[in-house]
Amino acid sequence: MEAKSFKEFAWECKAAQRAVIRKERERMEKVAALWAEYVRALSELGLHPMTHDGILKRQGELDRMTAEIDDQFGDNETMRASYEVYLKSFTHS
Repeated sequence: MEAKSFKEFAWECKAAQRAVIRKERERMEKVAALWAEYVRALSELGLHPMTHDGILKRQGELDRMTAEIDDQFGDNETMRASYEVYLKSFTHS
């Protein structure tokens, strides 16, 4: 086997690197199409683009809000007073 000239060696290296770049470009084109589809789907839901961490954070916030509502509207003095006012509204109707 004969050694390649520097020019041939450089050409093969360049061709190999271009092949890697071409594959990565194809992957990025696919992910760009997926991203556009994702953004459109979120827009249809009335949401802005979110990261996975952002989605998990929002779900945690909603869980906390649910717990707060359960506490606020549970069997407590404020709710009993509100219920009393509510019942009185029926007697004065």
